[in-house]
Amino acid sequence: MKNQNNKGKKKQATTQTEKKEKVITKYDRKMEARRIQEEKEKLTARRWKLGITLTGICLVCILTGITIQSVVKKQAALKDTYITVGNHELTKLEYDYYYNSTANNYINTYYSYLSYMGLDLKKDYAEQNYSGNLTWKDNFDQMAVDSVKEIKAVFDDAKAQGFEYDVTEDYNSYLESIHSAASEAKLSVAKYYTASFGTYATQSNIEPFIKEMLFVSAYSNHLKETMAPSEEEITSYYEENKNNYDKVDYYEFPFQAVLEEDASEETISAAMSELNTKAEEMIQRLKAGEDFETLCAEYANEEQKANYIEKDSEHSFHQDATYFSVSNQYVEWLYQEEREKGELTKVEDTENHVIYIVRFEGRNYDESCRETISERLVNQAVSEYVTELKADYTVVDQKGDLEYLVKQETTETTITEEITSDSESVQESTS
Repeated sequence: MKNQNNKGKKKQATTQTEKKEKVITKYDRKMEARRIQEEKEKLTARRWKLGITLTGICLVCILTGITIQSVVKKQAALKDTYITVGNHELTKLEYDYYYNSTANNYINTYYSYLSYMGLDLKKDYAEQNYSGNLTWKDNFDQMAVDSVKEIKAVFDDAKAQGFEYDVTEDYNSYLESIHSAASEAKLSVAKYYTASFGTYATQSNIEPFIKEMLFVSAYSNHLKETMAPSEEEITSYYEENKNNYDKVDYYEFPFQAVLEEDASEETISAAMSELNTKAEEMIQRLKAGEDFETLCAEYANEEQKANYIEKDSEHSFHQDATYFSVSNQYVEWLYQEEREKGELTKVEDTENHVIYIVRFEGRNYDESCRETISERLVNQAVSEYVTELKADYTVVDQKGDLEYLVKQETTETTITEEITSDSESVQESTS
């Protein structure tokens, strides 16, 4: 037993001695270094993975924030009250529909003149001056608000009067025109709606606004029918405004003095005296029965002859001339009620060194003008009616985006203060 224990102890001692005496080789060092490197790489990989995960989380948060912001903005535009007009609450979506419709109609109407008016379509309207302290955005805002007031006022009146109208057919025609316009513009229908009516506009969400507009249009036509003037009213208006509708036939010839730019007063006077002699001579020959056009060719100077040498050209004869197309030098003479066919007059224009010979041939009234007068009177009546309707429709800017309202108040206050100040100054000076 003792021998066995001694052997075990001896063996253990030997093993420990061997361990102590074991030599670390280059291979051992190499393997240990590799193990340490692998641990480092694993640690770095875990760190990168964690960094990428955190970056991804941040990006998701940012993108989510942008998306949420966009969604919130869109929902606000679709549901929140942007302005109130009378008792009507308009969203940003609805207001944008009116704003863009108004601006687009204006631009299409005056497109050829926009550069002269100082409007650059490529720049922000809010950064371009329109007039005074108003920008082009202010101008379009003002026009849009006025349009809203009119539509809401007329719509309310139509409902109050019990007016009924099915807009289905009109709306379908409208949709056809939209699709046609989108195709012509090479845009999808969806893109055309946003481009024409605002960022959030779609066919479905602006349908109520379009149908309301069509309903109002139908009611406006109804008002025109009910407010059409009587024949007596048309006649009365015509009698008071004859010159605006009557047309005249007449002959005219100008004796034009040919003068140097630096001609003296004496030279001018002599030239005008000579023209006057010729004019009186022509009048006497006309009274004697000679042909007007023949005499024009005879009395024309070298610069004028090309206009009168051909008798058939009728350069001197004016038919169906309106009050506003006739020269100011003799329009009043032509439009006098007592004027008779064949009457002659001589009119001297000393400023331009011209003497006119004019012969009255007739005055006429086109019956078709009665339709024009009727339309004018009914439009005036409807306009006055609508103006009264919308007078009580106050606008409240809920979001503070309609800067023209503030600018108007400031301007009105300034004008009032200036008037008050001037009045006080006058009172002080007279006291």
